[in-house]
Amino acid sequence: MTHRTRHAALALAVTAGSGFLGGAAAAAPAAKPVPPPPAQVVWPFVDFQTVPQLGTEAVRGSGCGATTSIPAVIPDGVWAGQVTQLTSDAGQPTDNADEAVSLAYDLWCVYQGEQAAAIKADPRQHIILDNPAYMVVSNNTRTRTVPLAEGFVVRYAVRLVDGRCIDPGPAALDVEGDDGRPYVFTAQTWLNIHGGKAVWAFVDCKG
Repeated sequence: MTHRTRHAALALAVTAGSGFLGGAAAAAPAAKPVPPPPAQVVWPFVDFQTVPQLGTEAVRGSGCGATTSIPAVIPDGVWAGQVTQLTSDAGQPTDNADEAVSLAYDLWCVYQGEQAAAIKADPRQHIILDNPAYMVVSNNTRTRTVPLAEGFVVRYAVRLVDGRCIDPGPAALDVEGDDGRPYVFTAQTWLNIHGGKAVWAFVDCKG
């Protein structure tokens, strides 16, 4: 578990979404309320893959820019993607979330069921995880800068014997990727934004 102790407002950039299904872009969806999590955990849903549709796009979470235009400032909500960088208040990349005041986030699209089948049949899609029950797509690598809220948490999921990945609570350990850096930089992550700032990042199980 990692906590940040300070924050700063930073300029936000990049306007393009991470996926596409064709057709004209619509206005960004208004974020639906994210339910409060149980005590001692940050993740409000059953497990890492059990995420409802929270926006107007037919994707899990609040959206991804496949059929809508996500603005430069990512709206409040729970968003699928990947943290590509943490930045300190000195403006330098850091692997230490305690030193970070912002992060760079690459939005990904998560589809299930009929939507996943339609994506699989579309040759334009860059599919990262080809699973009909949980299909992950990233059609570009553009990132948006998100400032971190006071007390920002990076929480790593753990795998149960039944295969599900859950939030273990404050006892969660940091996880290192195969490259020796924090696993948050290579794994899929769900990012919760509230009041324009990242509150927590919930990182998928490793392996």
